[in-house]
Amino acid sequence: MDRYVVRIIFLLIWLCAQASGQKCLAQESYGLGFNSHEAITDQRTSLDLFPNSSFRTGKSFEMSFELSFLPNKVDYFGYIFRIIENGNRNFDLVYNNRDVADKNSRNHFKLVIGDIYSNIDFEVTPNQLFYQWNRIQLRFDYERKEVTLLVNGHSFRQPNTTFKPENTYRIIFGISKEPQFKASDCSAFKIRNVKLNTGNHIRFHWPLDEAKGTIARETVEGSDGAVANPVWMESEHAIWRSEGGLHVKGVSTATFNPIDENIYVVGKDTLWSIAGRGFVQTATGYEGQEFNLLPSNETIYNPFNHKLYNYYVDHINKKLSVFDSAAKEWQPNPAFQPAIDYWQTNSFFCKSDSSLYVVGGYGRMTYKNTVFRYDLASAGWETLKTTGYYFCPRYLAACGTTDQGNTAYLIGGYGSRTGEQMLNARNYYDLVRFDVRTRKFKKIYDLKVDGEDFVFANTMVLDESTRTFYALVFSNQKFNSELKLLHGSLDKPSYEIIGNAIPFSFHDTHSFAKLYFNKTSRQLVAVTMIRPMDHDQDSYYHFYSLLCPPRNLRPAKITGPSLDSSGILLWAGGALSLFVILIAFLRARKYLASPQKVEAGDNQPLKEAEKVQVEELPAQPILQDNRPAVYLFGSLTIINKDGEDIIGQFTSLVRELFLVILIYSLKSSRGITPEKLLELLWPDKSEDSARNNRAANLSKLRAVLHQLQGIKLSKDTLNWRLEIDHDVIRIDFWEYLQIISRRRNLNDVDIQKLIDITSRGGFIAGVDYHWLEQTKTDIANEAIDVYLANLNRIKPEEQPELTIKLANAIFVFDILNEDAMIAKCRALYALGKHSLARSTYETFNKEFKEWYGEGFKSDFNAIVSSLTSTR
Repeated sequence: MDRYVVRIIFLLIWLCAQASGQKCLAQESYGLGFNSHEAITDQRTSLDLFPNSSFRTGKSFEMSFELSFLPNKVDYFGYIFRIIENGNRNFDLVYNNRDVADKNSRNHFKLVIGDIYSNIDFEVTPNQLFYQWNRIQLRFDYERKEVTLLVNGHSFRQPNTTFKPENTYRIIFGISKEPQFKASDCSAFKIRNVKLNTGNHIRFHWPLDEAKGTIARETVEGSDGAVANPVWMESEHAIWRSEGGLHVKGVSTATFNPIDENIYVVGKDTLWSIAGRGFVQTATGYEGQEFNLLPSNETIYNPFNHKLYNYYVDHINKKLSVFDSAAKEWQPNPAFQPAIDYWQTNSFFCKSDSSLYVVGGYGRMTYKNTVFRYDLASAGWETLKTTGYYFCPRYLAACGTTDQGNTAYLIGGYGSRTGEQMLNARNYYDLVRFDVRTRKFKKIYDLKVDGEDFVFANTMVLDESTRTFYALVFSNQKFNSELKLLHGSLDKPSYEIIGNAIPFSFHDTHSFAKLYFNKTSRQLVAVTMIRPMDHDQDSYYHFYSLLCPPRNLRPAKITGPSLDSSGILLWAGGALSLFVILIAFLRARKYLASPQKVEAGDNQPLKEAEKVQVEELPAQPILQDNRPAVYLFGSLTIINKDGEDIIGQFTSLVRELFLVILIYSLKSSRGITPEKLLELLWPDKSEDSARNNRAANLSKLRAVLHQLQGIKLSKDTLNWRLEIDHDVIRIDFWEYLQIISRRRNLNDVDIQKLIDITSRGGFIAGVDYHWLEQTKTDIANEAIDVYLANLNRIKPEEQPELTIKLANAIFVFDILNEDAMIAKCRALYALGKHSLARSTYETFNKEFKEWYGEGFKSDFNAIVSSLTSTR
């Protein structure tokens, strides 16, 4: 029991970790990306599914895969795939955004057959194309003599296309070097889960879940594909990519423009702009005299007036210069170099009072906790008198602000309570909130740090929607240090270290590191710099990028931002929607009569049921009618009356507002009180501000809900709630609650419905709200208990398919469930799938060892040697 409790605790921690980076993008982080026009031809990507061979089926077949475009690339013109039939006819999916052959069509995606455009063309909205996975299915129908292309369920047909049983096919994604069918134009996209089906049977499956190498593993027949110049998305989310560097003569400084997503590096004679798209560097020379950059200067971009500022502060002199882009010069240009009082300050702009705030720093053997304010309107500096929590003097802290700059969060640093360097200097790990309006500090918590102490890079990235942040940390006790990405909470003292390390030379006040977020390309960007002590020496910059959501590499797993996208769980998601009607029949017969083995004849219809269900995509809802729907299990999906997923129309805050009211309404018809709503969503705002925010976002929510039927926002009971007509709109969580409410008396049909509901994944995967944690925990525990109870009532060797299905259902919530693993291994072994049984055990054992530091107590042979024993 103790080990089970520990395992659940670890699982919940892992769930929270996987939900990180919601702002960055809630797509699962595996797949194969394709280098396109930003790379020279020899470095562009191709995927050959059948290298040195071809595919032959003799009958109708379907190729399916998931597609998404890579944001912020130079160009998207080019091929998605080429299917070459018998070496003389091609079927190409291309993206043509340069010209349109058919002037009556504005669709960019086109299917080419031979030398002409077919009747099939389509368009995908930018938000869906760049920030969601899109299901593509291409069917070659030998009997009907037609090609059918389905895009997210929408069907397009090209009739009068004949095929021969002896046809063979070469299938290539990206660029092609196939003789007579060479192509060097490749669109900038990523794909995953490529499958070839014949009838309802999966012949081949390439998950594309690798993190390195040039082999695309095929999981059904072992027919591996070959990749040239791969961009494995798994590693792009876990390993910082070096984006080059820059040498600048003399003292310099850097900042980030979040509007244009450019990094600015300010030198004494040049302003460099490093573009978020491709990290292309552009230099602008100053007109007239050089800019006299003082040694401890800092540069900051004001997103509210779109201007670039450089400041310097000490106990006597405080200077602010602004860059005149038309005149290409800094005004004013300070002409003196006083003693330095403030190195490594934190700073931010506030929109409401049009002011720059400068906090903390170090100089002259003294740590600082001063807060300076520069009013842009009056062009005057003032030293603020702050109240609340005593913000100990420090430097090497990280700072991030809310969107309008009214609230700043500062975390960590190095200093002392008195400010004196010689009086017990130490590391700080407190998260502090500074309210610009009240000029008050408030301590949120202290991080509990085990092991080596660390300090923080200068800036952090806030995600207000998930109440989390990202920051870079490093040891300030050694020169050859390294930066690591920390993901923490704005509300509670929990954190994790994600990804690999970035080399960082720490030279105290002459070393700097900053972290930014590029919204368009969904990247975290790290900037490191070491500045000279001598003005005639160079400053050295290095730039790094990491795709969001960031994560740690896990060997031999397919893992996204949430639990339901792991390798085991992705496989499980497809299996969990299988066997529903027939399994219910078999189980009903089992309990109505004495237990008996399932004969071979009984298995045959079961396989047919599997064929019908297996090609459904687990990450998307399985619509069984035309009702609007809200799916909370797996990735949040909201289907309107036209069958379209409209989740992209919800802002992050409106989405959270919708979820909290919906969940409270479903769990209790009373809904949620206005006070509780303010407490959950706007805890750091004044009462008036919180009410205004609530009113504005409720209005936005009403507008989006108009696209749905059977659901209406109401306050008839003085509480906010959603009135729902469940005959008109389907909500999977409501169905789940109805089943769980009678968990002690569930029949076979109930169990099948429950499995179908949870097959999409964990509850609201990829979303981590503090108020949602207990609900997620309760649901995981409830589902596991129900599935385990049913698993323990059957024998794996007698009902292997059902055993596998129940085990996979448990894995959705607990990847380290011993009972589920043992049952699944025995079931697979009983089916004669010995290699899959062993692979299941080895994957489990590896994960078990990661958590507990030792292998699982039983070896594989011991587990499968007693198939006839009673469990």
